[in-house]
Amino acid sequence: MEISLSRQQFEALLKVVYLGDWMVNAIRASGSYIPEFEDLDQFLLSLGHRSGFEDVVEFEPVLSQFFLKDEVYEKLQPYIDEYDDEAFWDGLSTGWPNATSKKRTAMPSSGWIRMSGSKNCPRLSASMKPRSRSTAWNG
Repeated sequence: MEISLSRQQFEALLKVVYLGDWMVNAIRASGSYIPEFEDLDQFLLSLGHRSGFEDVVEFEPVLSQFFLKDEVYEKLQPYIDEYDDEAFWDGLSTGWPNATSKKRTAMPSSGWIRMSGSKNCPRLSASMKPRSRSTAWNG
């Protein structure tokens, strides 16, 4: 398959794929990311790096991964914040139902959420997945 994209369209594609990967994998612990999304993100970032998008993409040799430059992340962060805010208020107003309608009981002292009919799962912050060179190195 071949797709012809302008520079502007390819840069937008990199951002959209990053945001999609973030939505799917930011809540997962390192090592449990869904590879189908992370692999596509890395593939497109590597293609961008090889195609002259040095102002948008960088390679981190210590991690052997490609990343959007910090300036690009900073421009995307308001979209992530807006999504988080909307999801929070929507969940709060609807009682936090999930797709299978299992009841959830918050257990604030332990930092865990118990879902009836399933195992406990820790609440993870989206910021736990390193997405830029500085957060990857500094945690």
